[in-house]
Amino acid sequence: MTPVTGAGFSIFPENVQTVVYGNTATFTVNPTAGYGILSVSGCNGTLNSSSYTAANITDNCNITVTTVKRSGNGTSNTTPNIADALKALQAYAGLLTLSASEKIIFDVAPLSSTGVPLGNNVIDAADVILILRRSVGIGNW
Repeated sequence: MTPVTGAGFSIFPENVQTVVYGNTATFTVNPTAGYGILSVSGCNGTLNSSSYTAANITDNCNITVTTVKRSGNGTSNTTPNIADALKALQAYAGLLTLSASEKIIFDVAPLSSTGVPLGNNVIDAADVILILRRSVGIGNW
């Protein structure tokens, strides 16, 4: 089993694992500050919180992690704008359903002690306020 490394996350163990035919193996996957985990796939695995368990391993396989940057901007990784704040507000009010990727992008609150978006897996008023403040030039991340 080969965990594929990349930006926005850590995986443990991070090196190739040898697994007895038909057995399982578990990896811990965590986003780094400023990112969220969109998906983890490969090796017949399932993700439960930060634990990815690959089951019934019968051949060489790769574990792939897809991350999304918590930018507050729905069109790029640059500074959010007023339209982004409005979209987050509509999602918070239940007037708009966000894609899985957008749920991570607009989930910027809380911020770390260094001002990096950590998110809390919910779009709430704090996200709307932070995106609005950032869109008018108040604060940074």
